[in-house]
Amino acid sequence: MKPIPQNLVTVLEQFLTDVNKAHEIHWKNMNFTHNVAPQIRVENVGPKYARLGVFELSEKKNWCVKSVYCFLDITNGNILKGSWKAPVKNGVRGNLNDVDVLDKVTVYGVAYLPVKRNAHTISVLLGKV
Repeated sequence: MKPIPQNLVTVLEQFLTDVNKAHEIHWKNMNFTHNVAPQIRVENVGPKYARLGVFELSEKKNWCVKSVYCFLDITNGNILKGSWKAPVKNGVRGNLNDVDVLDKVTVYGVAYLPVKRNAHTISVLLGKV
């Protein structure tokens, strides 16, 4: 894996901390008991993009990636919607350095356009609105 530039590491760590905390709140609110809340982690880093994956605890008690949460442009910090292979064209939804970055993502991934807050938006779950 290619390293993520140092100028993005701190904001990415805070972003992942907030998103994972919101997942735990969502699972508790929904009374999900079949597994622990999934975790969002950096799954792969390519020359331009880092893929953030949704990791779930398997029956063998190891974490495995189940889907794509979003892509991160490691040249500028943009957060993009995407498929398993790559970000989608015109997929930019925000930037890690944006004050309202947590309004642009939900527990299910990056928000569709137009971006609107709802009960599943990370900023709402964390009470940061």
